[in-house]
Amino acid sequence: MGLKPSIRARLVAVGFIGLVTTPFASGSIAGANAPAGPVPQVGTPAAVSSFQGCVASSHTPVHVLVLMDRTQSLENLPGQPGTDPQSIRTIGLKAALREMASAHDLNGEVSYDVEMVGFGQSPQPQSGPGLSQWSPVTTATLPALYNSAEVVSRVLQGQQGAYTDFLSALQFADTTLSKTPSSSCRALLWFTDGALDLSNNGQLFPGGSAEQRAMASICRPFGVADNLVQDGISSFSVGLTNHTGTRGAATLQSIVSGGQGNYLFSGPCGANPNGPATSVATGAYFGTPTAANLIFQMQRLVCTGSQCTPTQKTPCIQGSLACPANAFSSFWVGPGVSAFTIDGLASQVPRGSNVQVEFGDAATRQRVVVLNSGGRWQCVDGTDHPTACVIDGVSITATSLTHGEVRVVGRVDPSGGWHQLSVVYLVPRGTSGTVAQTFFEKSALSFAVRLATSSTASCPVATSFAAYAGCPLVGQIELVNAATGQQVTAGSA
Repeated sequence: MGLKPSIRARLVAVGFIGLVTTPFASGSIAGANAPAGPVPQVGTPAAVSSFQGCVASSHTPVHVLVLMDRTQSLENLPGQPGTDPQSIRTIGLKAALREMASAHDLNGEVSYDVEMVGFGQSPQPQSGPGLSQWSPVTTATLPALYNSAEVVSRVLQGQQGAYTDFLSALQFADTTLSKTPSSSCRALLWFTDGALDLSNNGQLFPGGSAEQRAMASICRPFGVADNLVQDGISSFSVGLTNHTGTRGAATLQSIVSGGQGNYLFSGPCGANPNGPATSVATGAYFGTPTAANLIFQMQRLVCTGSQCTPTQKTPCIQGSLACPANAFSSFWVGPGVSAFTIDGLASQVPRGSNVQVEFGDAATRQRVVVLNSGGRWQCVDGTDHPTACVIDGVSITATSLTHGEVRVVGRVDPSGGWHQLSVVYLVPRGTSGTVAQTFFEKSALSFAVRLATSSTASCPVATSFAAYAGCPLVGQIELVNAATGQQVTAGSA
């Protein structure tokens, strides 16, 4: 018999089992207004859990296609600067690549392949590592992929940069990802700052017949949105909405998550009545009205836990004798935790100055400060003498992609005992801003649910349960060790 609806719903909602998270105090994003989307994201969206569940149980490269909006509004708008004149989107893309490489470093069974393509009036393939060709994302390939990220983010000139055609871009993504092995986990990450524009008539939201036909081709049943789901592709859109506001955010959310229409399509977007359809289990929207937050939003598809959305923290001043207790974020590490990642972006840091990160353990009175000296990250102890970047058996490494941003990865001995650490960002004297900070932990042993057998060839095997929506399932489900792919236990469905 098929899976009971209640069981299927729980499996779709869980997606990835065994992740340990430690929430910090809640807060608002530094320098941001209210979210520019109709539904704020809390915790890990179902589509991310489902995709990462697939990643955890897969032992073939995960394929992520990146679509980058390259239209001219990013640089210039009539009478005002563009939406992202400092190209923070490029740093955000690099942050996503860095997180994919880190996932492979922490678990060699997990590997990502990426292909990056820009679009305007149409997709614009280019040549180079990760440009219109699949390239592995590892620590060794990051420098070349960073260069390609800069290339694919440059604004297009002329007619190509004057139009924003979502339809041709999404069709290109579906065709490209569908050519990857059927056993591979597939995801689309696409960034845009604008609305569907096939008219270039100066309107912020052109709504002519060309735009309506294009959106209908995306949203109608069996349209492009549903085709992406049918082809086992998780869709994640990142919208910079400092120009398009809530209307633009709602449109992007409808395309990737379904359940509602938009200003160009009145019915629910992606409402396939006879098979897999667009839903919150197959796609998620990550929006921000502030360009600086693209650094965090672009890497949301590889972040799971309750702290993937940045919270605002008050930093301490470098060299101060006392730091307020509420400035520290405390968390526990121990059995089952293999690593944690903390990413912080400090605002209003003077040029030429660097942000530092301090770790402490009140029980052992250990203190380690991670700082940048001469372009190299190193650690000092409580007396400012060089020391190993280790605290309580946790080895610490740091990287930075832009001024004011520091990302720290802590590798934990999962066989050790539980102990509590605290962390705080230290900014130079004279800095009046705050720190937008994310935090998430990775489990040493995680588990994933997969379908062992299926009665119909149209239902894929060994992938995320979101792909099974609408499929008649008859067979078995398995609980597998995500690190080895070996079955832990099984039960009849």
